[in-house]
Amino acid sequence: MDSRILTDSILSNFPYDPTPDQRRFIEQFGDFLYSGNQNEVMLVTGYAGTGKTTLVASLVQVLRALNKGFVLLAPTGRAAKVLSQYSGFPASTIHKKIEITRDRDRSNMGGGGHGGSFCQDPQRAGRDHDQG
Repeated sequence: MDSRILTDSILSNFPYDPTPDQRRFIEQFGDFLYSGNQNEVMLVTGYAGTGKTTLVASLVQVLRALNKGFVLLAPTGRAAKVLSQYSGFPASTIHKKIEITRDRDRSNMGGGGHGGSFCQDPQRAGRDHDQG
């Protein structure tokens, strides 16, 4: 399946006539999915009421049919709950996913090293590494 067929599949699952911006997003999603880069992340942003959740729900239907892996993350618990309800697929908060990743990184290091820690203050991050 190429990106054009994927775009058509998403559009057929979309419950409304997409706006020009929504159509552009759907086309870009096809390019993203077939770029071949396993390390890329797609971030969907926009104002309230622009159709982000509806778009993601359509994407989830197509991705599940294609057996493609994905993770749904939202900035808040409330947003994750809404996203999960619309998409029919579990969603969690970004923070929870980071915590799971950090905990997994620490357990893989043995002895609870700091290599997986996430810190907003780069000055503090350097001190954490130095304390070893």
